[in-house]
Amino acid sequence: MVQLDRARAFLNIAKETYTLNGFPIRKADFVTEDFFIAAGHWRRSGRIFDLVVLDPPPFAESAAGVVDLQSAYGRLLNKARPLVADGGALIAINNALFASGADFSAVLEAACADGYLSVETLIPVPQDLIGFSGPSRPWPTDPAPFNHPTKIAVVRVRKRT
Repeated sequence: MVQLDRARAFLNIAKETYTLNGFPIRKADFVTEDFFIAAGHWRRSGRIFDLVVLDPPPFAESAAGVVDLQSAYGRLLNKARPLVADGGALIAINNALFASGADFSAVLEAACADGYLSVETLIPVPQDLIGFSGPSRPWPTDPAPFNHPTKIAVVRVRKRT
């Protein structure tokens, strides 16, 4: 398993979580790098993963690229897609509060249009993480068909042959 983040502090939190769960820590599994740079290196070297969890921040900018979950999530999917093995899965997470569920669904549908990606399932955020009575005030946008502004979809990948 490889953890990738541009910020070492977040990788240190991942290491703490590994330790709490009894997982071994291998230095090579924690990569401090910009997503766009690392994805490019891995793609050129032919590195393939069975599962990629794409959980970017709502907005980030670097010299290598811009992450904007409200208007450019499709670009991230296209960058991660070549890293997933045939039959593997890409867990697409969009936690942008102002990105509606319908908008994120449209991005996923567009990415699936060529037939090489398919949305397998939507993963609801567990009720005990939302709060048992729901949000204390309405969310800024409607998360439907997701149950929460943190929108999670399992996307199956099929490679061209």
